[in-house]
Amino acid sequence: EFGEWRHSGAGKHPRPKHKKADRKIFRIAKGMKIEGKWILPGEEINCRCVWLAKIAGVDYPVGGVPKGFKEEYLELQ
Repeated sequence: EFGEWRHSGAGKHPRPKHKKADRKIFRIAKGMKIEGKWILPGEEINCRCVWLAKIAGVDYPVGGVPKGFKEEYLELQ
């Protein structure tokens, strides 16, 4: 249900909002709203960002949310 955005840092011209999203927790079903669009890491052209799955019962309690998850992170303007 949750993932952690990871900025690749590999590009010559990193997208500032993608860099700001680094290590933020998001709902996989929604992604993150960056510059007015709901996206997942690596979805945009030439985006090398990736995400790590957060697993209930392993990374956070079943029925809860991962540590550090905040709804306001979902919209990086």
